[in-house]
Amino acid sequence: MNAGAIKKRIKGLEKKLGKVTASIEAAGQKDASTSLFHGAVQELKTLQAEFEELNMEVRLVSPTMKNNHDRQDIYRRMSQLGGRINAINRRVMAKMPSQRGVQGVLNQQ
Repeated sequence: MNAGAIKKRIKGLEKKLGKVTASIEAAGQKDASTSLFHGAVQELKTLQAEFEELNMEVRLVSPTMKNNHDRQDIYRRMSQLGGRINAINRRVMAKMPSQRGVQGVLNQQ
């Protein structure tokens, strides 16, 4: 796969990632059902696998997480469902190793 094709694929994956992020945020609300949350985690796992094919890592953080307590609560719920997510700051990042020469950083909004 050449650099142009990789960039195009990353763009498509970033678009999907934005949609998954929105569904995870909706599922992370206190009154959301567990099945909605489980569905969002499954979507993210599928997407993570696609990014891993390109040697990329996905780190997901929700802008709705106002404080550390919210962050820990959502992280705990995802861990119970088997989601591997690093809640770090207010950005969704997909980043390739620099030696490949292609890098994508996606801001949430």
